[in-house]
Order: sequence, then structure tokens, then C-alpha cells
Amino acid sequence: LAVLYSIIYLILNSLLPSNLYLANPAFAKEPFWKKALLNVGLFYNIYKRYTFLWLLSEVSCISFGISYVKNKDGSHHWRGFRNVKPWEWETMTSGQQIFSSMNCSVNIWMIVYILKRLEFLKLPLLSCLIMSIFASLLHGLYFGFYHTFFLQIPILYFDRIVHKFIRT
Repeated sequence: LAVLYSIIYLILNSLLPSNLYLANPAFAKEPFWKKALLNVGLFYNIYKRYTFLWLLSEVSCISFGISYVKNKDGSHHWRGFRNVKPWEWETMTSGQQIFSSMNCSVNIWMIVYILKRLEFLKLPLLSCLIMSIFASLLHGLYFGFYHTFFLQIPILYFDRIVHKFIRT
């Protein structure tokens, strides 16, 4: 699967090199719809690169045996360092699936060690905000991390509203 993602990335990167478009002054003069479609393609290509790297790291962890997990009931699996769920990402239908299909190990760790300790607040929105701040600091000081993690809150909020509206 990692090889497939690397091939897709290389093909898309030859067709849509990000440095060729975004830094080009002519790109700013393009119509909005063209810029929006191009940005979707560029994002998809960048995601393929990260998925390839995540899958490659999972394969190396499996090869060395450090991702082996034996459960209390006696069952076992090799997903101890699973960090991406490519099929869930490719077939997602909700905002929740976006965030649960990437950074899986970090998400589980954050839920177990951070979110559970914030239950005393009884304010889910404040707990999510604190988790976003912690996740941003954990990743570094680059503005893009803060932007991404804070956008996660409204995306999930509106996702719940839309799903509730659709079901009624």
C-alpha cells in the first residue's frame, strides 16, 4: 500500500508541482474556481506524500516487531503504531472521519491522557480547545499547526449539526 501511495504521489507531483503554482504571481490572477480546484489537487497530493511516509514507518515498526500488541483476552495484532487509516480517509463521509483517520496513535494518546483528565470541566468545547492548544504546542510553533488544530473544533461542531439535520 505504501508503494501504491508513493507512485500516486510521484505521478500527481509531476502533474501538479506545488512550488510551481503557489509561488507564481500569475496564479494570483487566476479565477477563484481554478485556484480552488488546484488547491484541492495540491492538498490531495500532499496527503499522498504523508500517507506514504506514515505507511512506510508502520512497515518498519512491523518489521522490527515493535508494533506487536497482545490484548488481555489473548488476541493480538500488529497495529501498535498505526498512524493512518487510508481506506477510511479515501471513503470518508463526515468531519469526524477526517480526524480519526490521521494521527491515530496521537489521537488515542490525547484521548486517554489529556481528554479524560479534562472531564471535570464538564464543558466539551473548552476541553477540545485545551486539547487543540496542547496538540499545537506538541507539534511545534509553526502557525499552520495552530490553524489546523483550531479549525478542527468548528469542523466537528458543524459536522454534528449537519448530521443531526440530515437525520431528522
